[in-house]
Amino acid sequence: MFAETAYLFRHAMLRDAAYQLQLPTTRARLHGMVIEIVECLALGRGEVTALELAEHARAAQVQQDPAQQSLWRARQQHYLQEAVASLKRSHQYPAAAEALRRMAELSTGDDSQRALLLADASRCFELAGDVRRAGPATSAALGLARQVAGMSDLCLELELRMADIDGVTGNNTAAIAMYESIVVRAKTVGSLHLAARALMQLASEYHRLGRSEQTHQSLDAAASLVQQLGDERLEGEICSKQGMIQADHGHLALARVQLERAHQIALKGNDKSRLAVTYSHLANIYSWLNLMDDWKASSEAALALNRELGDLRSQMIVVGNRGIIEREEGRHAKALASYLEAEAFAREIGVPHSVGINLVNQCTVLCDLGRVEEAIAKAEEALAIARKLGAKLLLAMGLYANGSALSDFGRKAEAEPLLLESKRTLEELGDEGYLGWVMIELGDLLIETGRLAKARAEFIRALQLAESMGESKLAAMAGARMAVLHLKEGDSLAAETLATKASKYLETNPDSASKTPLICQGVLGIVHARGNDKTLARATYDRIKQILLKATLAQATEHAMLRWLADALAAELEFNQSS
Repeated sequence: MFAETAYLFRHAMLRDAAYQLQLPTTRARLHGMVIEIVECLALGRGEVTALELAEHARAAQVQQDPAQQSLWRARQQHYLQEAVASLKRSHQYPAAAEALRRMAELSTGDDSQRALLLADASRCFELAGDVRRAGPATSAALGLARQVAGMSDLCLELELRMADIDGVTGNNTAAIAMYESIVVRAKTVGSLHLAARALMQLASEYHRLGRSEQTHQSLDAAASLVQQLGDERLEGEICSKQGMIQADHGHLALARVQLERAHQIALKGNDKSRLAVTYSHLANIYSWLNLMDDWKASSEAALALNRELGDLRSQMIVVGNRGIIEREEGRHAKALASYLEAEAFAREIGVPHSVGINLVNQCTVLCDLGRVEEAIAKAEEALAIARKLGAKLLLAMGLYANGSALSDFGRKAEAEPLLLESKRTLEELGDEGYLGWVMIELGDLLIETGRLAKARAEFIRALQLAESMGESKLAAMAGARMAVLHLKEGDSLAAETLATKASKYLETNPDSASKTPLICQGVLGIVHARGNDKTLARATYDRIKQILLKATLAQATEHAMLRWLADALAAELEFNQSS
């Protein structure tokens, strides 16, 4: 090639000007020539070549006669189809979805074909965890499928996907109504596989709202259908869901068995998507069992697989879960970084509900770090998102986070109405699990403002809820606080009984993120000091003082309770020594 030819179009503006100066028919003919050349020279280059050729075929249609346009349109469709197949193989799901949408635009006059193509596009967006774009694609596919006879199965599948999107974005009431409807209609038409999937998702929604009985009923019904079908992949999904629910109830050994079974099924089927899910769930279990090497390996495997699959939503979940573990281990700065990263993922894929959850988590960690004004700002941002979405559970979480932050900052009068509104919202939703945590926070505030009888009522109900659900951490927190109340009232025997019971709860489900274990020890230390057992009392006192010296947030409620316990211990020890 001569030098002057090589440098002729080195400047992009010159190249574009030369291109635009060509007649439309000449440009179309040149695009056709490019296709022939590229097909010969770049055969087998994969999706990039196919997408390029599809664009050349589109441009080649300009000002052609109808017959030529039809031929080039068919070639454009063919190249897009090749690109989709290649993009899926390399897990480039967003690009595959966009190619499918372009194919749907070309399929004018064939609603059934367009419905199938858009359904495939919505599935690709779903695999990428991109809820923001999955919603419109699914809705468009469903609208077309409903107009075509004989596409009832696809309609049910797309409705299930729409319900999934409602659940992810916090529209839980709509999701539950849709799942319940799908179960009935799927069974009517004999689509047991679809009915089982809808029941499993329904169980997840019930569990999210704290409806334990309905959760287990839905899972049992799904398990029965899966047994009839003999579908091992669905069996793995059932095991996975059962494992996480058992974990939430503190049954960690049973949860581990179920999740490891789900993991083996995913390995056997070489199902990378399910493998990533089971690795993520197992990481949580291993952290709660304090198997930190296993936790790290599983967490890293989950993140690597989700990156390979291009699943941003799952990456968001793994990173968010990592933040939970880091906070429980006391690595608050790292936990905050993880929650910020998870928030960035949530914003990228367009899931405002998950943005709100990560803001609530950031609020909690910022309180741990003593950065309460920042924490309040995060909680208020989460509340704004919740109110805009009409997401009541997120609203309750935001109110709880905001109330807790204000309480920690000593602004009790502002905190109380927020906590009461959170409590009312959760009672309306029937979310008993989250309700218990709010009642603990409210009870702490009532103790600090001297309303012990009202605080006792909150703790008693929280303990009852925790025991009915098997929530051992919540039960331990409620029991420890009731023990403190008994101490304040001078009932050492009742205090010792409750503190011992709370400590036993923590044996099955350790809670290193809160001061509950130390509160239990403080109560027992005072009881022992009153019984003139100074050795244990002195050791407990020294440990509490060390914690208080390291405290980053002097006004935090739990630290206030620890200060009271330390003062009470000091008084008992001084009394024993002087007597």
